[in-house]
Amino acid sequence: MSEMTTLVLNDAGRQIAARIGCSDIRSFTRAELRECWEPDRTLVLIMAIPAAVRIISSHLSQKERDPAIICIDQDGKFVVPLVGSHSGANALARRVAGLLESHAVITTASDAAWSPALDGFRGCSTVGDVAAIIASTNAGAPPRLLNPFNHRVPLMLATGEGPNEVLMDDQAGRIEEFLAQAPRASARAALIPTQYVAGIGCSSDATAEQLADLFVAAISAAGIHPRAVRAVATINIRATHPAIVALGYPIISFDSDELADIAVPTPSADVFAHVGTASVAEAAALRAAGPGSHLVVEKVKNSHATAAIAKKPGRGRLSICGIGPGAMDLIAPRAAARIAEADAIIGFEAYVSSIKELTSPNQYLDPSPIGDEVKRAGRALELASLGHHVVLLGSGDPGVYALATLVYELAGSTDEMGSDPEIEVVPGITAGLAASSLLGAPLGHDHCYISLSDLLTPYSVIEERIKAAAVGDFVVVFYNPRSKGRDWHLARAVEILAKHRPSNTPVGIVKDAYRPNQVVTLTTMENFDPSSVDMTTVVLVGSTQSYAKGSNFITPRGYAKRTDDESRNDQT
Repeated sequence: MSEMTTLVLNDAGRQIAARIGCSDIRSFTRAELRECWEPDRTLVLIMAIPAAVRIISSHLSQKERDPAIICIDQDGKFVVPLVGSHSGANALARRVAGLLESHAVITTASDAAWSPALDGFRGCSTVGDVAAIIASTNAGAPPRLLNPFNHRVPLMLATGEGPNEVLMDDQAGRIEEFLAQAPRASARAALIPTQYVAGIGCSSDATAEQLADLFVAAISAAGIHPRAVRAVATINIRATHPAIVALGYPIISFDSDELADIAVPTPSADVFAHVGTASVAEAAALRAAGPGSHLVVEKVKNSHATAAIAKKPGRGRLSICGIGPGAMDLIAPRAAARIAEADAIIGFEAYVSSIKELTSPNQYLDPSPIGDEVKRAGRALELASLGHHVVLLGSGDPGVYALATLVYELAGSTDEMGSDPEIEVVPGITAGLAASSLLGAPLGHDHCYISLSDLLTPYSVIEERIKAAAVGDFVVVFYNPRSKGRDWHLARAVEILAKHRPSNTPVGIVKDAYRPNQVVTLTTMENFDPSSVDMTTVVLVGSTQSYAKGSNFITPRGYAKRTDDESRNDQT
């Protein structure tokens, strides 16, 4: 679920869409629905379910080609997954229900049993007796997995020893033979990696039959099952051509300039003269399949069309996601989306537990105790190098006293076989920012963050940094302020700061920000009691400019004074 669009009927729907953090809000029309009907998009319909069902029914085709769709009633009381329950709609419904303080209506049997569903694995399609295998898995009898050609296996697909079997393959002949030989007393299905893109070029008068025959010839030359193709790609002037649309696949289109730079084995001067690129089929297939892809079938053609097949590389991705201070509605939408679409989620056990409602039974959850940071980062890199999409969780922001730096330090040094994964950092709200928001506006001017943990940094270095912050008159945010084995560092830090600022300087103490046991205290340096602080607390100490105004801690930037000065100058 890489993109979420909300279709609304009225202003009440817009208000609900804004509450769930959707930025792409559109008035509902049939034209908008057609434009948004893409497999990598999530649709949120805010309307009555009977109306939603009637409206979307004519667009439904196959699970792999339809968007995930949830429906919310006009009062925001119920959130119902309509389409794509196994591909993220259920997890999204639970998350949205949490934001709206409403109810998610989940009717999927595999979710109720918290059992992986065969047709819900990212990057795969299915054929065969899928329903029977899912029912058997829900009942506790997972199928036996056959993977003779060592395809990347979904992490949560158990290798049971029951009578049912699942073949992991993309070759049409082997799949058809496997399904045809199913014993009478058992079920068989194939799990097909969708690693291919078909590039298509055609004349304006090409017919659906001509293009379908050529498409079949291309995938037959590749030997792959039709379900192994994830999309067709073409030039933008053919993106809505009826013959290409009739193939029934998601369509990816490019401008001629985007295709002209792609090196291909069989360029054509005639094609360049007509459309501004020497290749459509081969170039579009390679461009859509992405960096590192290659052609498995070079251009084949008939009198009206060309086709080529490219294979996507099996590169994995590691998303290091910050989940904020603890509240579900303070998780950034991008982080929530990465969590929902991941194959594996790795993190400190409390963090994994806190985002459970964003996960599904098809995901591999790997919680571990505090102190296992290096192990977690190494495990995340290992799985991502094998082609999986992995999320590594961190509280707050993953780049602030967290695991992002460790991952980059370890990247490329693992001994596991595989390719270097793509690594991204998805930002989150830091503990310091969360604590600041609860205190008022203490970070309105220059400030710094200092961790008082001497586990990884000698205390002598920490003390020099505190002295520098004191001399520089920074507001200071103290992380890891005090533990049972380190109970004097915080008092010493405040003592150093007190030499450079008045005794009535405000001090904010925030324990468990945005969590159920949250405690917010505003005091002064002279009245500060370090014994009230522990490792789940953030302490903010003001500068010489900071002051308390009622229950608020304020560090002015100077805007108000500047306005007063400007007013006096105008009067002069």
